[in-house]
Amino acid sequence: MTLLEIRGLTKRFGSLAAVDNLTLEVPSGERRALIGPNGAGKTTLFHIVSGRLRPDSGNIRFRGSDITQLPPHKIAHLGMARSFQITNIFSNLSVLENVRLAIQAQRARTGFWPHRRTLIADTAVRAEALLERLSLESMSGEPAGSLSYGDQRRVEIGLTLAMDPTLVLLDEPTAGMSRAEAQEIVALLETIPRDVTILLIEHDFDVVFKLSDRITVMAAGRVLADGSPSEIERNERVQEVYFGGVGQDE
Repeated sequence: MTLLEIRGLTKRFGSLAAVDNLTLEVPSGERRALIGPNGAGKTTLFHIVSGRLRPDSGNIRFRGSDITQLPPHKIAHLGMARSFQITNIFSNLSVLENVRLAIQAQRARTGFWPHRRTLIADTAVRAEALLERLSLESMSGEPAGSLSYGDQRRVEIGLTLAMDPTLVLLDEPTAGMSRAEAQEIVALLETIPRDVTILLIEHDFDVVFKLSDRITVMAAGRVLADGSPSEIERNERVQEVYFGGVGQDE
């Protein structure tokens, strides 16, 4: 079943088409990587899909509903969560408080508000379980901003998972990390159950080929190629984009 369907999407900034008549389908349960050289339009596409930017033309359907003109909070209510290139956490709050707030936000999204005492107890249990899954239980009381960069990224991924999403958009989840930190993030993402679909932007080819069921390659705002990791690896046009300078003008 198709979870995310994008048809004829275009977004211009002046004379520049950052996303140019792009069509893309992502089935439920898939791990899809979105790759391309800097300036290919990947993050702009994420901004449009998550409601932060409005397209000039085209439409987006998520879980069968047209979300093209919806604001971010309404798209989130439908079950889409997103992380950003720049870590987006509450630095002065503890790791535990960050996760608890995300869980409470998910409660608000679903409209499920039990008795206050039950809510507090249930939130605490869920938060502790998620921190254990993230291997952050020993840091639960630490200010999130005091953690290493890799652990902050781990917290941010945890915040997206706390929302019980159907689709997670991950924008360069391993950017700026050491090889060991990147491997830890890959291991974490591999634990996410298949009822959660993942669409990620990533420049690290080891991460892309480790995680992805399918890869979509963008260049100059368009889909250049789409296929399995082995098909993309053998694609001559993809090699030209990465090593021949195509798509570097945005």
